[in-house]
Amino acid sequence: MEEVKTKVCSKCGEEKPLTEEFWSFRKEQNCYHTICKKCKTDITRQWRIKRPDKYKQQMIKYRESNYDRISCYRSKYYQDNKERITFYNHEHYLKNKDIICLRNGEYIKKHPEIKKKSRTNYITRHSDRLKVFQKNSQLKAMHELSDGYVKALMRAHNGSIKNEDITPEMIELKRVQIQLFRKTKQFLKEEAA
Repeated sequence: MEEVKTKVCSKCGEEKPLTEEFWSFRKEQNCYHTICKKCKTDITRQWRIKRPDKYKQQMIKYRESNYDRISCYRSKYYQDNKERITFYNHEHYLKNKDIICLRNGEYIKKHPEIKKKSRTNYITRHSDRLKVFQKNSQLKAMHELSDGYVKALMRAHNGSIKNEDITPEMIELKRVQIQLFRKTKQFLKEEAA
């Protein structure tokens, strides 16, 4: 049976397995740190807490110098864990919906140009879909005789009338007139056939 090599940590004084509990820094010579992984992690954590600005600068420098490597890693990680990430993001959104909506609303109020830019980008990316949606909406409004559609017809027939001058009673009368016109037209088509 193979004997497990051990080493005593210079920080905590505990004897631990060499290969599992100590970081190696020269694998070809089997050189290991004198401090165990747990103690080294604690020391590093304390250093980060005491020097947050220096740690932040180091991380920025690291990300800048290893941008391609980090980007490749993130992309691969996302592809490998797409379902899990999507599920987590959805669950997180559902749990924190009020906070997220509030934060996004406040941000958009402070930066209205972001909302305008986002809308422009959306319109550019989805122009075909929006054209179909707009056409369907127009057909639906025409079929259902919505208030907006009736107002537009009234303004088209009488160019001097303004939106403010059109009352709900006028809209309803015009709607009845259009319905009668359509039924008369349909009746005449059926008679001719």
